[in-house]
Amino acid sequence: MMMVLAIAVAFLLAGCTVTQGISLSSDGNGECGIQLDTSDYFKSLIVDLTSFDKQVANKGKDPDTIILDNSIGTLWSSIGNSSASSYVNFYRTPAPEKSYIGTIRFTDLDKLIADLGSKASRKDIDSLFSMTSNSITIRIGMDNYHVLSELIPFLKEENFEAYGPVYNHGYSEADYLEMMDFILGDSTSENIKNSEIDISFSVPGSIVATNGTMTSSDTVSFSIPLIKLLLLNDDIQMTVSWK
Repeated sequence: MMMVLAIAVAFLLAGCTVTQGISLSSDGNGECGIQLDTSDYFKSLIVDLTSFDKQVANKGKDPDTIILDNSIGTLWSSIGNSSASSYVNFYRTPAPEKSYIGTIRFTDLDKLIADLGSKASRKDIDSLFSMTSNSITIRIGMDNYHVLSELIPFLKEENFEAYGPVYNHGYSEADYLEMMDFILGDSTSENIKNSEIDISFSVPGSIVATNGTMTSSDTVSFSIPLIKLLLLNDDIQMTVSWK
């Protein structure tokens, strides 16, 4: 689900692990589970990405907790405010593990996405996410990235937007990674190269077509390298249909 991609960028820049599973039932109900695991490098990076005025305002508080608790909390509140969500729970485990674990149960995935993107037109949302009774397609490209930003305002925060496709589309992967090492430290490029977002869909039927990897007759997984999302030099597409 697109909302996860925004959070994932922040975590994966720090070499964290993102795992998500989405299950759909024939009556339109479903559940999304996500786990985000942080790394030791994460805390220092978040300090670097947090503006000076926010650091001063939150002096003495844990910086990675502040910025991510606030950003993730705001997103999860928006999900909870949708009439299409029936259960929303997200919590952070204590240090040193510092994992974020979330569960969303919904009655209508398409409506949930539309509610989150209430400022975008239906046509724009459909260019990003389309769903029928037996198919789902997600396509992210430069032509609809602004829609993703409307769905998830977190993507427009200046300290994160600077590392995404709005400013870096067109860079080669090698040039971008070299720049990131210069800005954020020598281990950043390795973290990015080794990072991906893993998403699995369990659908209410037998899969007949997909561009992902089938792990069973009704489940497909997609692995999105982080660098592809940060540059968007090519569209990212996930599609699955079933009968």
